Amino acid sequence: MDALAVMEDLDPLCTEFCSLNLPLGGGLGVCVGYDSYTGPPEDFMCESGVTRVGVQVVDSSTGEITSETACCNTCEWIAGIQYQYVPIGIGCNDGSTDVTYRYTEGLSTTTGSEYGTTNEWSDSVTESASVSASYEGLDASASMSATQSNSVVQTTKTSWTQTQDTSESTTVTIPPDSCYWTLQTTISTVCGLKYGQTGVMETPDKFPPCCFPGLSLDDNDPYGPCLPQNGVEVNLCELTGQL
Repeated sequence: MDALAVMEDLDPLCTEFCSLNLPLGGGLGVCVGYDSYTGPPEDFMCESGVTRVGVQVVDSSTGEITSETACCNTCEWIAGIQYQYVPIGIGCNDGSTDVTYRYTEGLSTTTGSEYGTTNEWSDSVTESASVSASYEGLDASASMSATQSNSVVQTTKTSWTQTQDTSESTTVTIPPDSCYWTLQTTISTVCGLKYGQTGVMETPDKFPPCCFPGLSLDDNDPYGPCLPQNGVEVNLCELTGQL
């Protein structure tokens, strides 16, 4: 079982179940949600397009499941936010002529996957990203503090507040001896993973930029200091020990 939500993250129906079944006095149990649930009640139905999941009350001291039921999940339970710079197209142009690619900002959508296209879902992601996020570098990953996460969310949220199928594509030209990057956001939910991207950044070699898109103090120095947001500077190279 993958524990992907605690009590305060559950929808009202699940929260009511947890409140009624958690041990009196608190401190002895935790309520968790998980996917792939087929247990009772088998006739419990969710509205169209909403995933049926399981909810369990688990005794924290013994790990024993004390009660269990089905619940509805609107995919608004955000389990994690991870940022990572990924190459655009070939990434680095080692040739002698320009190479062009089409780039589209926003959330990637797939056929048959409706979640991630509502304002409510986007708001849930923004709320989660404002509190906790991580960054995956070339050789190391690092967790961001709540202060750091909140300071960059206004820069990154176009990854999930708009979708690629409603955004205009732009042409990115990669000249020789340069690399182009976009910031990818991986959003983990109980319904699966969602991917979004925002920003285009250029570097002279195969190391990704040190700052979030648009936050380089000097646009000509992708490995230099970053512009503080709300008094907080987030330098990704310092976080991961890249440089």
